[in-house]
Amino acid sequence: PDFYAPLQRDGVNKTGALYSCDPSTSSCQRVPINGYTHCNNQCRLFQACGPTLQRTCGQSIYVMGRCYQLDSSLRHQQTLPPSLPECPVRSLDIAFLIDGSGSIDPDQFQEMLTFVSKVIEDFEGTDTLFAIMQYSNLFTEHFNFKKFSAARDKRRLIWSITQLRGTTWTATGIQKVLRELFIPSSGSRHGSQKFLIVITDGEKYGDTLDYSGPIAEAEGMGVVRFAIGGPSETVKHLMS
Repeated sequence: PDFYAPLQRDGVNKTGALYSCDPSTSSCQRVPINGYTHCNNQCRLFQACGPTLQRTCGQSIYVMGRCYQLDSSLRHQQTLPPSLPECPVRSLDIAFLIDGSGSIDPDQFQEMLTFVSKVIEDFEGTDTLFAIMQYSNLFTEHFNFKKFSAARDKRRLIWSITQLRGTTWTATGIQKVLRELFIPSSGSRHGSQKFLIVITDGEKYGDTLDYSGPIAEAEGMGVVRFAIGGPSETVKHLMS
């Protein structure tokens, strides 16, 4: 009989082994499954499958199944699937655009900062960088991805932020984040998954820039957008 040892580990991404065992001698020999030999259509094939092949991607370990086809002499013929899937993108660049206009009362503004701080805390230990820009009709880059990466006390970056006041130039704020934060000189990384999270209390006001331009620009850059707060019309523009 043949036995599968799914928990045997020989190295990174090498989990499990197949053995051919003889009960009369209480001995087992490992069946090699790394090579490939040709088998014609008349060849009888056996299949051995294991559910616990481990795939290490950064700090995460994914478990999946894999099958091996063997001929009557237990020679490896084929692997299904033939190769492991590529690791998912691990690095994330997340930019917050927070509304600091006069329609936001001080308590609401502090709630925004608390939320941002909690999100950053939840991603601690992962390959994730953050940046924050505040907007009204004025704009302040509080820190970019490069500054966040270099900071020892990242919480201090948040709690030093004070509210701008003024009117609500949301479309222009989005454009400035795309052009000033999601760039290599600000620490945005090539190949990273990019997210823009806009936190606002309502429609833009006093901003002559239409949403269509920045939204198309974000689409072209592959920036995924999320909108938090405000009426449905604002969210519709930001997420369209």
